Amino acid sequence: MSDSLQREFDASCSQGPFPRAGATFQPYGCLLGLDPDWEVFRLVSGNAGPFLGRSPQTVLGHPPPALLGRNTLHALRAELALPRPAGAPAGQVLATDGLRCGLSITAHHARTGDILLELEPAPGPEACTSDAVTWSVRICAAEDAQTVLVLLLQAARTLTGQPGCAVYRLTQGGTPRLLLGDPPGGAGRCPLAPDHGTGQAAGPCLFQDPAPLRLLVNSHAGGVPLLGSEAVDTSPLALRAPTESQRLRLQTQGLCSAVALTLYEDGAPWGFLVCHGDQPRYLSPLRRQLLQMLAQTAAQHYRLLHERRAYLRARKELATRNARLKRLAHTDPVTLVANRHRMEQLLEQEVQAAVRDRQPCSLLLLDIDRFKQVNDRHGHEVGDQVLRRMAREIQQRLRSSDLLGRWGGEEFLVIAPDCTLAQARWLARRLCRDIAMREVAPVGRVTLSIGVTSVLPDDTPQRLVRRADLAMYRAKHAGRACVRVVSKGPGPSPSRRAPARTTDPG
Repeated sequence: MSDSLQREFDASCSQGPFPRAGATFQPYGCLLGLDPDWEVFRLVSGNAGPFLGRSPQTVLGHPPPALLGRNTLHALRAELALPRPAGAPAGQVLATDGLRCGLSITAHHARTGDILLELEPAPGPEACTSDAVTWSVRICAAEDAQTVLVLLLQAARTLTGQPGCAVYRLTQGGTPRLLLGDPPGGAGRCPLAPDHGTGQAAGPCLFQDPAPLRLLVNSHAGGVPLLGSEAVDTSPLALRAPTESQRLRLQTQGLCSAVALTLYEDGAPWGFLVCHGDQPRYLSPLRRQLLQMLAQTAAQHYRLLHERRAYLRARKELATRNARLKRLAHTDPVTLVANRHRMEQLLEQEVQAAVRDRQPCSLLLLDIDRFKQVNDRHGHEVGDQVLRRMAREIQQRLRSSDLLGRWGGEEFLVIAPDCTLAQARWLARRLCRDIAMREVAPVGRVTLSIGVTSVLPDDTPQRLVRRADLAMYRAKHAGRACVRVVSKGPGPSPSRRAPARTTDPG
């Protein structure tokens, strides 16, 4: 503030016989309060003279159009009528008529229904607009949330000239939690937030009033008294002065100036951006407006990146669960090889491919000999151990392209794509011989009876399984621990059981 403006301010304050108790206004702007119908001034700051050329007493009785100009009032009413999301900058108008031109006027709706006007000297040309656009582009191009915060703090330091900047997130209990930045005092504590340990406010309660932005120019400067109605709510003001106790507390914390912005999510406070320093620092309405837009853009992008990360994490977890469910649906729980349902699907695919492409494909049906006696003598737990051991032994001797599954009970099925009948017979004999040479504690020697067949032209999975089942049944009646082959025709269907047998024929 210039010396002449300071002298006019001091003179105007000394004339005010109607001071309003409590709230004061910072001397770097002038406050006017109008009734909801814009017909009369109900509130004025004591420094009206330097800004309006009128004493506070004459302002209270002056018609608003004559003081501010009809064009300016019309522009202000139009700005306030615009819908604004939470956190959006307040409407600003450059006065073009009235007693004093060249004033930047910021309009607010008070909770009492009154209209609040903050008048400040209009700034000269500033290069901050292009800087804000550049920072906004960089922030929106960031691919992770932490980078968004880093860029926001760098942009805030550039726009405000403040050395300290920090971003806070409100916890569910309403306590500001430091996300990133360098608050004075250390330990991640916000010096402008209420002290939740003592319940006393550590600053101008920037985190508890409805003002989307609060500017503290100089904590060592006194406030300007307000004259007029006590009923007018002044909480939305950016230049509302802190109380004396708050100002002294800020000074003890080494804070001289600060600007704090509330960040919103779905209309509710989500967090805060605080910039502070140990020297007086005034920010023009334009810089404050650009800082608000930049901060809200960064906050929205930060939340979107967090939501995307949460969505990707949830999708990955869902894919993992679906894969697990698929494995459970396709896997036999005892042997951990494919179950019958899965083998029927694979068999359908392989038979169709073999018939279509005229490629060889063979089927082996293996049955553990005298398995019922294993269960009767040693119990089902040992029986399950034998099944698992057989599954491992069989799997180790198959090609990577061969498909093994438990067909039912003590039966296993092997689908061998691109395998002729002769090759399948050789594989079955090798399996039969190798398994018979293994001892399985506590059962002893375990043998297999194996039936082998191969896909024929115009074959179906049902006929293929029927032939393999017939070949395996013949191996049983041939003395077990041997291999039998059925190469042609479906043959008579054995009447002894369905493929998932519950008895062992000897």
